[in-house]
Amino acid sequence: MNALVLAAGLGTRFRPFTDILPKPVIPLLNVPMAFYNLHLIQQLNLGKVTINTHHLPEKMKAIITEKVLGLPLSFSDEEGQILGTGGAIKKARPTLEGRGTFVVANADVVNVFGIRDALDNHHRENPMATMIVMTHPEAGKKYGAVWVDKNNHVVAISKAKPNIKDATPYHFVGLHLIEESIFKYIPDGPCEVTKIYLDAIKEGEKVIAFKKEGNFFDAGTLTDFLAATDALFDILPRLQHEPYFLSLYRRFWPNFDRRPNLWEGLDCDHLLTLGPKSKILMGDRCRINPQVRVSGSAVFGSDVVVEKDVELQNVVIAPGVRIPAGQRLKNTLVL
Repeated sequence: MNALVLAAGLGTRFRPFTDILPKPVIPLLNVPMAFYNLHLIQQLNLGKVTINTHHLPEKMKAIITEKVLGLPLSFSDEEGQILGTGGAIKKARPTLEGRGTFVVANADVVNVFGIRDALDNHHRENPMATMIVMTHPEAGKKYGAVWVDKNNHVVAISKAKPNIKDATPYHFVGLHLIEESIFKYIPDGPCEVTKIYLDAIKEGEKVIAFKKEGNFFDAGTLTDFLAATDALFDILPRLQHEPYFLSLYRRFWPNFDRRPNLWEGLDCDHLLTLGPKSKILMGDRCRINPQVRVSGSAVFGSDVVVEKDVELQNVVIAPGVRIPAGQRLKNTLVL
């Protein structure tokens, strides 16, 4: 089974941070964001992975490497224009076909669940594609939705309710399981896979939804990113006892010491006093001056240095950053 990970977006809602790093490699709890779904789909015994790129491709390639991923890896560079999900699948066709079902995953969302059951169901039902979805109170209201009939067949993909009896709206979580038969429906040039699905359904193809329970985070803006950081902090004690997440975090935090509200890497130098609601994650070799004050949550990447008289509240600091003395940082990301 092969995979395509969609990472070509400009990240316009997350500017100015995405002017420095592509959103898929911005660290979320010290894990480049794309690795949440990369690690998830690796549980499906992948043969190889392709990542499409457009915005700051060299920075993407420097962080997501074959050595870190542990699988054959190639990049599909979309120079000049972004091709959309359908166009990306068509361009990556040489690396996707030949092993039957393939998986397509967004690189900038976090799904806190496994999808082996979705793949098993896909093989039982034998559709052209499965869209993995979950319930959401704003699906079909504030947000677009995947509308599903009583047989879990996709009947529409839109915000507006279709004129179909008993259609139920669900939120798409950025994961597809797709058969190679899709290629005959994809035109040349930029196109969206949702239109391809709907055109294929009209031709008699079956596209189904598979409903999951769990946590989903879309870190598309700074506000969403900080909210996802805080939510993952809250469920982190539970995640440490789940093999999938334990293996993911061990991959990027190979050695860490956990104390109440503090996850700390190797060789850190700090004398932080934590309040009852403080939550701190620290990579390796951090140097935090004793006169630094932290409230709320704080994430320090490896090799971060924070000088004296700094105040931090709900802040994420990327690896290798030095915070000069006297800074007051609140509700932000520092790259």
